[in-house]
Amino acid sequence: MCIFLNCMNFFCSKNFTKINLANILTYACLFLLPWQTRWIFHESVLLGQTFEYGKLSIYLVEVLLLFAWLVRGKILLPTQIKNLILNKWAILFFISLFFSLIFSVAPLISLVFLFHLFFAILILFLLLDERLSFNTILLSFVLGLVIPSFLGIFQTVTGTSPASTLFGLSIKEAIATGISVIEAGGVRLLRAYGSFPHPNIFGGYLAIGLLFLFFLFLKTTRQRLKIILVLLTIILASSLFLTFSRSAWLVFILGLIVMFFLNLSERKYLIRKTWSFFLSGFLVILSLVFIFYPFITTRLEGQSRLEQKS
Repeated sequence: MCIFLNCMNFFCSKNFTKINLANILTYACLFLLPWQTRWIFHESVLLGQTFEYGKLSIYLVEVLLLFAWLVRGKILLPTQIKNLILNKWAILFFISLFFSLIFSVAPLISLVFLFHLFFAILILFLLLDERLSFNTILLSFVLGLVIPSFLGIFQTVTGTSPASTLFGLSIKEAIATGISVIEAGGVRLLRAYGSFPHPNIFGGYLAIGLLFLFFLFLKTTRQRLKIILVLLTIILASSLFLTFSRSAWLVFILGLIVMFFLNLSERKYLIRKTWSFFLSGFLVILSLVFIFYPFITTRLEGQSRLEQKS
C-alpha cells in the first residue's frame, strides 16, 4: 500500500514530466516484448485456408511504442550513434524497401511487415535516447522474461500449455504432432515455449537475458539487488535449460566468453562480483541434468527418430 501511495505521489508531483512518462512507457515496452498480444484485422486466404504469415495484425507493444514516441517527441541520440545510423545509405535502404512494394505479389502483407520493421527500428531509437538508464533497460528486459519463464517451466513439467487469445498463446500438448518435443524411453517431453512461438526463439531471449544479468552483477554493489539478481538467474537459467535449444545454449556460452574478454581489465574483481551468478547457474544446471539426463543425452546425441527428423 505504501509503495502504491509513493508511486501515486510521484506521478502527481511537479517532478513528474512527460519525459518520465516516455521513459516508463519505453521500459514497459521492453517488459511486455515477450507477449504476442495483438489485434488481427485481416486474414489472407491461400488455397481456401488462412495461414499465419497472412494474418495481418497490430501488436500491443507497437501501440505502446507509438505512444512513447509521441509523448517523448524528439529523440536525443548520441552523436556517434546518430552519424552511424542516420546516413544516406541507411535512408536509401529504407526507400528501396518501400519501392519493393511495387513488385510484391502481396502488397498489403508486405506493407504491414514494413510497418513491423518500422516499429523494430523505433524501439532501437527509443532505447538509444540519452535520457534512459542503461541498467534499467537491461533490468526491464530481464523482468519481462520472468512470467514467460514460469510458463515455460509449467509447460515442460505438465506437458501442456493453455491457450489464451488475450496473451497470444496457442494450446500445445506433448502428445500432439507438430509440437517441439524430445522423446526418450517412449516418453515425449514438451520443450519450454514460454510465450513465444518456438523454443529456440524463447531460448535466444533467455540467453540474452542471462547475459544482461551477468552485466548487472558486474555493475551493482547493492547486496539486496544482488539477491534479486540471483533469484532471476535461477529462474531464467531453469527455463533456458528446459527449452533444450542447443543454439541458445551455444549463444549464451559464447556471449559469456566475449564478456569475459571485454572485462579483462577488471579481472581482479570479476570472479568476486559474479561468483553468485555462476554458483546459482551451476546448481540449477546440475539439478536439471540429474532430473532430465535421458532427454539431455537424446538431444545432444541427435540419434533418436525425432531428432533426426528435425
